[in-house]
Amino acid sequence: MINYLILRNRTNLNLLELAYQTWGITHQRVKRHTFRKKGLEICSRRDETNKVRCAVYLNLDSFRQFNEEKGLYFGDRLLVQTARTLRVLVKEQELCARRDGDTFYMLLEGETGCAVFKERLRAVQAALSVESESGVSISCSIGASCAPAESADFDRLFDQAQQALCAAKQKDGSRCVFYKDIADSLTQPENGAEEKTEQVLPETSLASVQP
Repeated sequence: MINYLILRNRTNLNLLELAYQTWGITHQRVKRHTFRKKGLEICSRRDETNKVRCAVYLNLDSFRQFNEEKGLYFGDRLLVQTARTLRVLVKEQELCARRDGDTFYMLLEGETGCAVFKERLRAVQAALSVESESGVSISCSIGASCAPAESADFDRLFDQAQQALCAAKQKDGSRCVFYKDIADSLTQPENGAEEKTEQVLPETSLASVQP
């Protein structure tokens, strides 16, 4: 038991160390404020006419089941492994944070349309679908939304990315869905979409990985 607690504490320290290196995987009250502040600063820059912003939500599929079957230690290690993978794949000027529990969000930049982001996010899925330390591979679902830099609105982009993630999870996960591909089929009211999204992004799982 003592050895487990020591290992758990080391894992949490690793998460905190990565947080300060990558804008993100730390306590919810700290990272959300920092992420939003930096994201608003980026989206307020209107002089970058050749840029495209892309808001992304990424959720690890069946993470709760993974925790139950393999134990919290391997669940914590999987979060660290995910964070390190994203740190490599996200550019220095972009944002990447752990939203809560098994969900991460990113604000990416590019100089072309959505196609380049689709390729990048496919690479993210491929990198995260490798076998974990426990010998089990785990997939992820991604929701994304793009807009030209001169008209990108932080809150609108991430609201749309959440709806896209909800659509990806409803299709059994392990998918990457862009908001523009489902916008015409969305018939539910905005508050209904938010309610469904909150079911996909549970707050309760955060407690299992915080120090």
